[in-house]
Amino acid sequence: MLEARAVPVSEAARERIASCTDPDTLNRWLDLAVTAADTEELFREDGEEREV
Repeated sequence: MLEARAVPVSEAARERIASCTDPDTLNRWLDLAVTAADTEELFREDGEEREV
């Protein structure tokens, strides 16, 4: 999804995503990937404030 939107994905982020086996986390990341400007938005924990 991120690559289709031309969002850069580092090798470390790619490995983190590929190695994740938790379906809830993967679904959350997929939902976020639709609008995320970068991979940091995927990995930000729920409840953390976003920079404006």
